[in-house]
Amino acid sequence: MSLNIPYQSVNFENDCLLFHDLTQNNREQLLQISRLKTLSKQQYLVMQTTPADKLFNIVSGVATVEKISSNGRRQVISFLFPGDFVGLSHSDTYEYNIKSLSDLTVYEFKRKDLSSLSEEIPKLKTNLKNIDSLVLSIALEQVYLLGQLKAYERICFLLSQLLKRIPDASPEKIELPMSRNDIADYLGLTVETVSRSISQLKRDGVISTLTPNSICILKLDTIEELAATD
Repeated sequence: MSLNIPYQSVNFENDCLLFHDLTQNNREQLLQISRLKTLSKQQYLVMQTTPADKLFNIVSGVATVEKISSNGRRQVISFLFPGDFVGLSHSDTYEYNIKSLSDLTVYEFKRKDLSSLSEEIPKLKTNLKNIDSLVLSIALEQVYLLGQLKAYERICFLLSQLLKRIPDASPEKIELPMSRNDIADYLGLTVETVSRSISQLKRDGVISTLTPNSICILKLDTIEELAATD
């Protein structure tokens, strides 16, 4: 099961790509069209195929972006952490679900309001385009990940991501906010393969498990080498 972890909030105005290089006045304009929204663990922020009329900035907590196929199979597309912006869509409906894995706090924007304001603030429009490009870059990286890396290398890739993204994470302790099922559906593996890969990394002395949901990285250089997608 996922852990309910008390993530620390980021500085919403300084640490989000949406606010990058905006003037204080522009930031206040942006905040004026937002509203704070909170969800409990395992609640849906948006549902696949529903109208894509809102966008969100993660303030605290962690969420998953997942897509369900017509035959019911799930693919976890990404995990969301404080500072992430999500909700951009190239159609009128969401192509994915967004589900909280812990208590979640977000700032919500109406799509039409943000679009109108971006026409008034060129830098905001640029920021939205940069976010869209970043999403594509991350998607391409995951395609490579699933096609090239071995199972235990994929685990290293995830640990490297979590080390950079989870507030207060350190090599000495990474609390996993997601379940083994979430990890498997993200990395394109079975739950059994995820468990075997973690066991292999433990046998090789690369990591140790403090608890089922807490990992200590013993050889950070090895993790980074195995996780490399260059």
